Amino acid sequence: MNGILFIYCAGGVGREVCDIAERVNQKHKKWSEICFIDDTKEYGEFYGKKVINYKEFSLKYKPDQVEIVLANGEPFYRKELMSKVINDRYNLATIIDDSAIISPTAKIGQGVIIYPNVFISSNANIKENALLYNYVTVAHDSIVGVNTVVSINTSIGGYATVGDNCFLAMGSLIRDRIKIGDNTVIGMGAVVCKDAVNNSVYIGNPARKIRENINSRIW
Repeated sequence: MNGILFIYCAGGVGREVCDIAERVNQKHKKWSEICFIDDTKEYGEFYGKKVINYKEFSLKYKPDQVEIVLANGEPFYRKELMSKVINDRYNLATIIDDSAIISPTAKIGQGVIIYPNVFISSNANIKENALLYNYVTVAHDSIVGVNTVVSINTSIGGYATVGDNCFLAMGSLIRDRIKIGDNTVIGMGAVVCKDAVNNSVYIGNPARKIRENINSRIW
């Protein structure tokens, strides 16, 4: 076992990640305990698990005692939290549900979370701290950037590139060889047939830019 797994952010995504981690742990015995970190909770338990704030955590636990997974669905906060955790020399855990199908030639970065029934094809590259929800498909030779969140039932075609800190909403479709710039949002059900530029929000079929993503946040 690799010590304690701490899930950073005690919310809806945190509960889902906890469920995945519990299933993984039952089969592979990776952690001695699963707990939460949250800087907004005032109580000591969440979802049946111990929860502490990051200040208490960093005073109590050394990097070789724990792993951290970032359970936040907002790319901006995934980026902020990863920077804090890495600067303090903690290791990010990679959490992959056993039902996911991942090519042996695909690359999965540190801190990536992969939900049930995800498919990742040959030579795909899922970069650090990305989050892929249920039924996401990433075709061959595609790239998903650092801190990027890919929502349920999204499909990314072959040789496509999704930049860093992006958010792809539910059911979006990314055509093969398309490039999506950094900090860009693709709306629910959008069909992206042309490249999408940095720091922008796209919706519709075919997807069209409706505004700048001024503060790099979804919510």
